[in-house]
Amino acid sequence: MKHILTVALVSAFIVSITLFTASNVVAQTNEHSVVNTYAEIKEGYQNTLSEYRSTRSDFLSARNKYRKKSAAISSEQLLELARKYVQKTVITMSKYLETLKIRVENAGSIDEEKRNTIIVEIDSDIAWLQERLEQIENTSESSALTSITNSIREQWASIKIRAKKYVGVLLATRTYQTIDKLEQEKNKVEKYIVQLQENNQEVGRLEGLLEEFDEKLEMTKTQTTSAEGVFNRIDSSENMQLFFKQGKDFLTSANRYIRETWQVYQASVSELKKRRLYNQ
Repeated sequence: MKHILTVALVSAFIVSITLFTASNVVAQTNEHSVVNTYAEIKEGYQNTLSEYRSTRSDFLSARNKYRKKSAAISSEQLLELARKYVQKTVITMSKYLETLKIRVENAGSIDEEKRNTIIVEIDSDIAWLQERLEQIENTSESSALTSITNSIREQWASIKIRAKKYVGVLLATRTYQTIDKLEQEKNKVEKYIVQLQENNQEVGRLEGLLEEFDEKLEMTKTQTTSAEGVFNRIDSSENMQLFFKQGKDFLTSANRYIRETWQVYQASVSELKKRRLYNQ
């Protein structure tokens, strides 16, 4: 029974990665079906996480009582509670990966080859967890359950590293999407400048603003590319947190340049409106 008394110590690791919020996904797509699908999966994950925490609490309470012999809890009852606990842990892990997968599937500005590679890796991890789930359901020995739990812990340590990288890539993707939108707005301004030039009107201020826009947008691209590069270097538990933080720092800088770029764009719009040219 000593094996069961250690189960909680090796399976309480599910909350080590934070789930994305639904609003992040909504910002990436206008397809209602995709948004609804993600919302359903996210709700399922949250429900599963709540059940996991409840199951964990039940097991820990029973384990303490068993140790202190303060209640009539048999080793068989404790084993069953431990089995349910590990089951719920694996289910929660799978739900998390499902939410991550749909984020990757519907992320814009991501290379299709990279997208497919990530999806294949996530599917492989989900399949591995499902195999462990079947083993848990069929086990009746405490030593076997602890052995399975240990293998899950080791595998989840690897999954966490990959998931951290995926999350970083998705964060960079969101910034790339903003860059694309800013470039679209820049194209509109350029067309108005050409129109003014064709009518022999002065465009010096607008050209100056456009040059400033390009400089700041280029800095945004540089910072975002640097962030993505750092995120892609994540490959171990030793560098996971460091590189993720460095990547986020680059994105923080990129977002600052985005705000500055937007301010320059707004100045261009104001100038065009004075000439009654700009339409949204």
